[in-house]
Amino acid sequence: MIRKIIQSKNHIEWDGYLRRALDRKIDLHFTNRYHQLFSNKETNDYEAFIVEEDDRLFFYPYFKKVIPEKYYGRIIKSRVYDISSVFGYTGPVTNTNNENFFKMAYEEFKLYCLESNIIAELIRFNPHLKNHRFFIGYEKVGPIPLKDYIYIDLNRSKNDILNGYKKRMQEYIKSASVFSSVVEITSCNLDIFIKFCDLYKKHMSVIGASDYYKFNDEYFRKLHKLIENDGFLIYIMEGSKMIAGLIFLHDEKMGFYHHGARDINVSESSLINKYLFHRAFIKLKEIGVNRCLLGGGISESSTDRLLQFKNNYSNITEKFFLGKRVFDQSKYEEICNNWRKLYPDLVHKYDSFIDKYRFET
Repeated sequence: MIRKIIQSKNHIEWDGYLRRALDRKIDLHFTNRYHQLFSNKETNDYEAFIVEEDDRLFFYPYFKKVIPEKYYGRIIKSRVYDISSVFGYTGPVTNTNNENFFKMAYEEFKLYCLESNIIAELIRFNPHLKNHRFFIGYEKVGPIPLKDYIYIDLNRSKNDILNGYKKRMQEYIKSASVFSSVVEITSCNLDIFIKFCDLYKKHMSVIGASDYYKFNDEYFRKLHKLIENDGFLIYIMEGSKMIAGLIFLHDEKMGFYHHGARDINVSESSLINKYLFHRAFIKLKEIGVNRCLLGGGISESSTDRLLQFKNNYSNITEKFFLGKRVFDQSKYEEICNNWRKLYPDLVHKYDSFIDKYRFET
């Protein structure tokens, strides 16, 4: 048995192990280049934990982040960390269905965490790969069913894709076809991309989005580089002003809705936004993608407005699962108790979160 860590800088080795773990297929969210989007060498670097035994392989990518020292107390004498999956859908994967190997590999991972002062983990499982299944019955992790995510089946004709929408959405798309001549798609135009970034930041501010959906300029520079080969921006302009835009990412067979924004002060922007989703699905189909993951709502409610909007395009759903585990209970409790003392007004809102100490407002 071989146990090793692949550091973030080892791009080729990382993606080589990933291809083996996914049986030579690539899921974009697991790749090194996707993880780079969210990396910060000072506070938020990433790595992958590997276990090999004969031809069996366990691959687990995650971000490793320092927990602020202001929460340390009597028990904690040195720097401690937590880990979490990247923004998106990953978690541990393996190239075998051998449950004994998976459990052995994950226990090796637990030992590594204890050795490395990693006290807790948050896993965002991949709904397409259904890798949460390895943890069913494993009470220390979960998995916890969170909410439904919407898929679009692109293995159909363009007419069948459109006819699969709810009737009201079909009517919107047909009425919005007057905009077809002004829809544009780019993967590398920096000036246009900057306009989208400005629109996105403004849109997030207007709708009061949480910090989870807000990103800095470094992130957007990396995103522009990523979509040169792994995505596109689809948009409509009015003169020099962007009315609405969507960013989709994709690998060889799977597409992912990543970001979207519109100018709510323009009356037609809502209709244009609906139409851009349709045109994005057609674009993905044309480049050979056979399935698109739209994601879910903001909340876990079945009546969530964003979920209902996405459900207009498809009734195909997969459940999104989270996993949580505490590796060092005493250190974890000390940090959480100190957070509660410092931010008593936030306890009612975030105390159920495993990484509650990440919230200060």
